Amino acid sequence: MSYFSKGKQLRYAALAGGALLASTLYATAAYAQAGSIAAGQPGQLIDANEEITVTALKRNLSAQDTPATVAIVSGELISKTNITSALDLPAITPGVIIQSAPGALAVASIRGIGSNASNQSFDQSVALFVDGVFTARGRDYASSLFDVSDIQVIKGSQSAVLGKNTTIGAIAMNTNKPVFDFRFNGSYSHEFALGDDTFDAMVNIPLSDKFAIRAAGRITDLEGWVKNDLNGKASPRVLTRAGRISVRWQPTDALDWNMSYQHETYKSKGQVLYVAGDSQGRVAAYAAAAGDPNFTAAFNDRTRATARPGFPDTYANNASHRVVSTVSYKPENGFDFSSITSYFKSTGSLLNNNNAVINSPVIFFADRAGDRTFTQELRMSTPDIGIFSLMAGGLYYHNIYNFDVGFDAVAPSPIVGAERTRFRQKTVDWSGFASLDAKISDRFVLTGSVRYTTEDRDADYSRDIIRGGNLIAAIYRPFAPVSLSRSQSYLDAAVSAKYNISDNAIAYASYGKGSKTGGFANAPNDPTLLRPDGTSTAEYDDEVAKTAEIGIKIGRASGTHLNVALFNVDVHNFQTSLFSGTSFIVKNIDVRSRGVEFEAMWRPIEELSFSVNGTYADAINKQPAANERRELVRAPKWSGIGAINYNRQMSEELRFSANANAELRSGFYFQDALNSTVPKTSTYVKLGMRLGIEHKPTGVEVALIGRNLSDKRVANYGTGLFPGIAGAYLASSETPRTIAIQISIRR
Repeated sequence: MSYFSKGKQLRYAALAGGALLASTLYATAAYAQAGSIAAGQPGQLIDANEEITVTALKRNLSAQDTPATVAIVSGELISKTNITSALDLPAITPGVIIQSAPGALAVASIRGIGSNASNQSFDQSVALFVDGVFTARGRDYASSLFDVSDIQVIKGSQSAVLGKNTTIGAIAMNTNKPVFDFRFNGSYSHEFALGDDTFDAMVNIPLSDKFAIRAAGRITDLEGWVKNDLNGKASPRVLTRAGRISVRWQPTDALDWNMSYQHETYKSKGQVLYVAGDSQGRVAAYAAAAGDPNFTAAFNDRTRATARPGFPDTYANNASHRVVSTVSYKPENGFDFSSITSYFKSTGSLLNNNNAVINSPVIFFADRAGDRTFTQELRMSTPDIGIFSLMAGGLYYHNIYNFDVGFDAVAPSPIVGAERTRFRQKTVDWSGFASLDAKISDRFVLTGSVRYTTEDRDADYSRDIIRGGNLIAAIYRPFAPVSLSRSQSYLDAAVSAKYNISDNAIAYASYGKGSKTGGFANAPNDPTLLRPDGTSTAEYDDEVAKTAEIGIKIGRASGTHLNVALFNVDVHNFQTSLFSGTSFIVKNIDVRSRGVEFEAMWRPIEELSFSVNGTYADAINKQPAANERRELVRAPKWSGIGAINYNRQMSEELRFSANANAELRSGFYFQDALNSTVPKTSTYVKLGMRLGIEHKPTGVEVALIGRNLSDKRVANYGTGLFPGIAGAYLASSETPRTIAIQISIRR
């Protein structure tokens, strides 16, 4: 069961079903009064719609005309495949890995490179943008995806154009804006094996031909799949509630103002990790001593853990508020002025009660995090001035991040005791940027971009020993409050050349340098300890990436096409952290990734298409230490998606759609230490399918959605245990096979 009682779940399902039924009756009545509705173009589940443009790069170009590797996922695809958060994006975006650590501490990697979750003060190397606004923390990847127009994945160093920290790439989420006609939609899906429920709704109301309001929301109730043999419950049980209200005012054809407010809560309860390996039998011995002789360690989605007496079980709670205001002014002279103002606030708490077995509480982590961000961007684009066109602007960024974390360990671990570390970081950025297009000829275009950024970052620390023990004070040294600061400035640049081979083909080459600012670890062993150069051991340096790419794109996105790109990414001072057995040590290393991206689609007839997308990335640590492996963590060499889409108008009123897809990912490591007890994941191929029938006049569709039909059981997170429990490791697994029914209406 979930946060809802059984009775509440039944009422919830009845309410959702009743809402959909009422909407269906309303739509049917409207159809009977208004007459027939013209049929739209057949939809595509693997989106390749050339009408969707790459707005994330601050220029409106179709994906096939953009001199970069770009993957665009439509909001229709997200809705129809019941993707509830960015954590599910790897299933439809090859070359992207989003790893969810316990507590929804997600991290993304592109081409085998990305930040890890162990240090939450890291700004992500794969930057997340929501409606054009940078979001720094990995927890936001777990935010709900609802009423989304599209998601754009841009690969390569994009700091010169996109700004802060896009050293490896960016994921840009764009929500739907109000429109000046009445629309509504709703959907309800129920998954049979796990009992998951999802309910979406949206209504768009024009109050005049110049003012409109849009309200949308989502509730997800996810039951989990890790079974506790002692109480019969499944976990993690996740409940999210999210809502957004948007307004749009267009007083003239030239002026357009959009503003939105979104609030979301995320609650996860229950164990995510379980003991998947115990090569020396130590955990089994602890279990037997604690009165549980039936314990076994295996990668089987099963646990026998109990919460520490007097404390709740593992949980993660997050809440966020986001306000975004966008003003666009396009006078008749061809100029384009825009302003994006945003405020974001989030709070979160986590209890990671990694008790391996009944009555044997070993490791206990708890944290509270708070994040407040204000941004202001001003931007201007010019019309063509001879062979040139210019885009220029500036950005102000102000962030305060608070993080309190406590560690507690009791017998049988030899490291016993408890401590609490407090961390506060303030970041202030100013940056100016410009991008110049030069149309050398009708076929040849050069683009140069540059951004200059200055940043001031301050950090405050303190640590208290709450309960002493054998080694707790030696490992987590108490210290008086200490303040650290750093100021830095950097110049990022990019250049690309695009040659139009024909109206339907381009060749391009690009090079970009991107920087990610240095900072301070959120929970260092002792920030008062200094390196030989006088800097604190809690401080880490700037990350600088250089990406070179050459490619060719043939065909149009909505039809048969072929795209191929070769890339090389070199990162100096890549920010990472290493689990030492007692703590996470932040450090900088040099890494490299090189390989090939490819995308192909064949549409033999209008109703049928075949597509394949893939990435080969050889991502390595260029100078690994003696105990480290050369291959980077979370870096599969191969990832790809193949799909078949079929859409057929069965009659004037009914349309049938079918999609079958296969997701491939080769194995990778979770930890870089050669002696790590966590094994490499296995290569897998996941199969998915969607079958839907839509009644076009009413907009009602009923669909079956199957995911991971091959039921491939692979780990999505793994970590070793503390000293004293050698040979054992914890793991969490990806979602097993699920089959859901989805009922939706779109008007």
